[in-house]
Amino acid sequence: MSEDTSIALSFKDALNVLEDLSKNSFVSEVWIPSLKKNITIKEINAKQQKELLESAIDSSMYKSSFSKTFYDIVVSNASESKEVLDTLNLVDKVAIAIALRKQISSTIKVEFKEDLSEDISLEEISNKIKNYSSSEPISFDVVKNNISINITVALPTILSDVGFDSFLLKNKKKTDDIEEVKSIITDAFLSETSKYIQSVSIDTQDLNYSSFSIHQKIQFVEKLPATIIQQIIDIITKWKKELENILTITSSNGENTKTLDIDSLLFLTN
Repeated sequence: MSEDTSIALSFKDALNVLEDLSKNSFVSEVWIPSLKKNITIKEINAKQQKELLESAIDSSMYKSSFSKTFYDIVVSNASESKEVLDTLNLVDKVAIAIALRKQISSTIKVEFKEDLSEDISLEEISNKIKNYSSSEPISFDVVKNNISINITVALPTILSDVGFDSFLLKNKKKTDDIEEVKSIITDAFLSETSKYIQSVSIDTQDLNYSSFSIHQKIQFVEKLPATIIQQIIDIITKWKKELENILTITSSNGENTKTLDIDSLLFLTN
């Protein structure tokens, strides 16, 4: 009878083995458009999937909770430093989300309509991301009565996105009151506009917009003329349309399309 020479690991050693496996085996490369290079990212673990589930059931505003949960996962699992990761933008966020989802399964079941569901390869989206040219900041001037206002608009970073979403989530309560609902919608609109603004100057005076608190940025945007707000919205709409095109997938018969949402449910469905 052969002698059993296996060595029982301590709990701490077992955790270290799993951590080494996670770092070296359960990893993949993901193309980051803004960095114009691949980075390495570890597969999400059961604890992180549990946190995603919790954010998915966190009321009707679960996307706000998701942005913070997802940010924490990126910082924990990606190979780059936090300083670099904090500069990644919302398109990079999509790239990482799809890469993490592909680690779970390379396909996802998509319901195009009530009687049509298909398993769709996520490689189609990955290829679109690889071909995407990262959007550079856009500046424009508005001149009124010899006063020039310059606005620079840029894709928000994932860190900025977390900050604005957390601010909204913290300051709003669940309500059925119609006036409060109107206030939530208005604040969400102002917040969304505020986080795309990178800098503001009047004539040659830089207003140091980036140093404002989130609340101050929203208050500032409230005071901007409608002509400026509309130009900002036009740029945001263009960028969001590009992102929507990346996330839009087509059924095998070519007759139906569906745009994937980047939220907790992406990681919790087949």
